[in-house]
Amino acid sequence: MIYNSLEVKRQLFHLVAGLILAFLVYYSIITSFALLVLILLHLLFSLLSLRYSVPLFGWFLNQFERNDDLSNFPGKGSLSVLVGAFIVVFLFSKEIAVASLLILAVGDSIASLVGTHYKKRKHPLNDLKSLEGSFLGFLFAFVFALLVIPWLEALLASLFAMIFESLEIKIFHRKLNDNITIPIISAVVISLLRII
Repeated sequence: MIYNSLEVKRQLFHLVAGLILAFLVYYSIITSFALLVLILLHLLFSLLSLRYSVPLFGWFLNQFERNDDLSNFPGKGSLSVLVGAFIVVFLFSKEIAVASLLILAVGDSIASLVGTHYKKRKHPLNDLKSLEGSFLGFLFAFVFALLVIPWLEALLASLFAMIFESLEIKIFHRKLNDNITIPIISAVVISLLRII
């Protein structure tokens, strides 16, 4: 079994921060405008962090950031979560946005934790992912999405989110970040089900 304490810390932070973000959106404590402000501040801090140690932001980077991201784009993962959250909060109803954020926080974190540390069967869509991780990510995402949306919407949104989580989607030779694609895919699936 491969054990990487940094990745465990990163995924647990991703899980907790994502759940807090979903809670804040659910209770209208944070809005799309507030998310936009956070994105701009985060971008500023990321750029400053390439040259300087930014108080508090620098501590989080030292605790949770991968070394290659520290030198290329500090805070890339958390920035992409904020961008994904902004898109779904801005474009979709609060209920859909919250469900999508729960699917991202729980599904992506669980899939990564399980896939990285207990990988036994390769995923048929991606050799770097595992079936165990994707299945448990789907299962946990489904259960958490049930807190805010009906079972069929939760089931299909979680299923499609985990399928897209396992794919390497590229645009202009750049891989799309799943922190952005997972909430968008989830929200689109739920919206389509409501139209049908």
